[in-house]
Amino acid sequence: MSARLSRRTFLLGTGMAAVGTGLSGCGLLDGSSSNDAASATQLGVVRLGMQATTVAASAKLAERKGYFSKEGIKAEFTIFEAGPKAVPSLLGDEVDMCVLNYVSLFQGLEKKTFDLVVVVDANEATRESCQLLVSNDIKAPQDLIGKQIGIHAFGSVNELLVRATLADNQIDPNSVKYAAVQFPDVGQSIANGQIAGGVVIEPYLTQAQQRHGLNSVIPIVAGSTAQFPLAGWVAKRTWVEKNPEKVKAFQRAMIPAQTDASNRNELAGVLPDLVKINKDQVMLLHLDTFPTSNSATRLQRVPNLMNAMKALGQQFDAKTLILPTPSVA
Repeated sequence: MSARLSRRTFLLGTGMAAVGTGLSGCGLLDGSSSNDAASATQLGVVRLGMQATTVAASAKLAERKGYFSKEGIKAEFTIFEAGPKAVPSLLGDEVDMCVLNYVSLFQGLEKKTFDLVVVVDANEATRESCQLLVSNDIKAPQDLIGKQIGIHAFGSVNELLVRATLADNQIDPNSVKYAAVQFPDVGQSIANGQIAGGVVIEPYLTQAQQRHGLNSVIPIVAGSTAQFPLAGWVAKRTWVEKNPEKVKAFQRAMIPAQTDASNRNELAGVLPDLVKINKDQVMLLHLDTFPTSNSATRLQRVPNLMNAMKALGQQFDAKTLILPTPSVA
């Protein structure tokens, strides 16, 4: 069986609007630090679209701990069921930035529907923080053949992780069936027999393990997908060009917030307001890695793997798509 997949198969059924073209140059922001942080009345509101997951927690921490206000911006939050569902609001100027998984980003970039730039690299998966939970009758990776797997959204990074992992284990990625099952629903869907397994991230991963006793028989963040970049805060190029100081202020505020997001004690102050989880449960979460600076080298892994898996037909240079992180005085 072939370890590769057709691009049509991978993209079939994707529910998001196509996402746009890469930047023609790297000159939007130069990464230098502005002088003093501007006052809130000067920079104003930044409208953020995000999911109710640990990925969003760093922005909530930036609000709660005053990092945004210190930089002269006020954040307004809109919660979306999935990252791609925030894209229409981004295009319609209803939000200024949103969290978008990188696979959906590069798929859309190839279709040239809009022009996006990564403002902040949000998170990398670890072996423990992003897992493929399975029903008790699945004992080995080969048992997944012919079964239905929940991947949150068609064409998402979750689907890429599953497909790449199957290929690494000499299993045809097209030998399983894929279903769009939201993270909070994966545990119950497996328990009900609707799917044989599903990709889950925190805090829903720990909840599914506790409530349904589910385990994983195959790590999907290992080998070619180890420490894989998952998502970033993205914005339209035109908005970035018009709001350079606001963008830099957001980036600077997110540096300490990303550090705080790696601390369960800090997360306990914001996650219970985002998702149905208590502070004791926060202490059990398997955390992603939250970068404090942007890296084109790190981001380049995404299109490289997508090209290798025939999920992209175009080559991308990540250096043209990610803004430098400004220095902090």
